[in-house]
Amino acid sequence: MPYAILEAAACEMPIISTDVGGIPEIFKEGSTVGLTKNENISDFEKSMEVFLNSPEIFYAAAQSRRDFVHKYFNMVVMVDDIVKIYNDALILRRNS
Repeated sequence: MPYAILEAAACEMPIISTDVGGIPEIFKEGSTVGLTKNENISDFEKSMEVFLNSPEIFYAAAQSRRDFVHKYFNMVVMVDDIVKIYNDALILRRNS
């Protein structure tokens, strides 16, 4: 998960990005405004043009994205997820 995208979403910034790695997770709930196909220049250009002509669409999406990120990607949730991964790995190691 790219932290720059998470931080931008947490700060309610409009985002234009490609759908690579974990980035689509941030766009799960609500609008996919600003999420473009990987390596599709025209899709990326179109998103930039929409933002320049109708920024309110991106700012509305940024509000809902902020709420989603604060709920599912806050420090407590992320630390708990990492601890669970380590605990699961320890259990697997002990059982092998």
